[in-house]
Amino acid sequence: MMRLRDRSGMALLLALFAITFLVAVTLQFNRSVTFQLQGAVHFQETTRLDTMLLGGLNIARAALLADLRQNDFDSLHDGWASLDQDELTTLFSADMFELKIKDLSGRLQVNSLAQSEAQRQIWVRFLSSGKFGIDSVDEATALVDALADWVDPDSETRDQGAENSYYASLSPPYGCRNGPVRYPEELLLVRGMTAEILYGNKEHSGIIEYLTITGQEGTININTAPDLVLRALHPELDEETVAELLEFRQDPDNRELLADPAWYTGVPGMEGIILPENLITIRSSWFRIGIRARSGEIERQGTGILQRQEKLSLVYWKVE
Repeated sequence: MMRLRDRSGMALLLALFAITFLVAVTLQFNRSVTFQLQGAVHFQETTRLDTMLLGGLNIARAALLADLRQNDFDSLHDGWASLDQDELTTLFSADMFELKIKDLSGRLQVNSLAQSEAQRQIWVRFLSSGKFGIDSVDEATALVDALADWVDPDSETRDQGAENSYYASLSPPYGCRNGPVRYPEELLLVRGMTAEILYGNKEHSGIIEYLTITGQEGTININTAPDLVLRALHPELDEETVAELLEFRQDPDNRELLADPAWYTGVPGMEGIILPENLITIRSSWFRIGIRARSGEIERQGTGILQRQEKLSLVYWKVE
């Protein structure tokens, strides 16, 4: 009798063990299936959003090409500068879609800094404007010399610059570029450049939004240049006069006047001030494309650089 009970108890334990095992396997299987389904949904949405980014890039291309055919000058009144974000969101059936085109030809070109003394003086005025973490003209001059030594092809050190001998003495050592800057973060390697100067902090703006590593022609589009870049173009320009320039070019009634590179001469306060003709332009060749798309909790963004001449060339594209 005891043996039968023992066998029954053992059978019950085995049955309970088997049930527990099956339940555990089932739960694990359910978790695995759920995870795979979630992963599949995430992949599907990510792919859909990435397709939207490419669609946005093509819209940017179309807008810039259409503008090229419509006129031979560029300003912030152009269609590419005022895209309707709500219409784009509706078009792509996204929870959020944002496409922004920024003109890089209105910025200071890092890689043209060493071309002339006029370029150098523009940079000194820009850096010593008091808006950045630079305390004096001497500090600005030293940084400009170091930047010029970084991008020029020779190994001759400017008065307050730095070449290979300086960078080789650092720990760890590295070489001077002696060529065009390839990415903005590279500027942090230049003697005197700090993250606070480049990116800004609570007290000061960063210079990075006023610079570009694209282009080497050394010209600045005065129709799109930001205030601090405009002010640096001439030693007699001040905040009040630059404000007049900005107000003039923002007025829709003045849009067609911006086709003349000398439009600024008719602005109050500009009497007797002549900007260097070889350093200004009203045409833009370089544009940065920023695109963001979101569906639910998933968001993707793309960043591109387009060069526009007779046709458009995509020189950089990154999705993350």
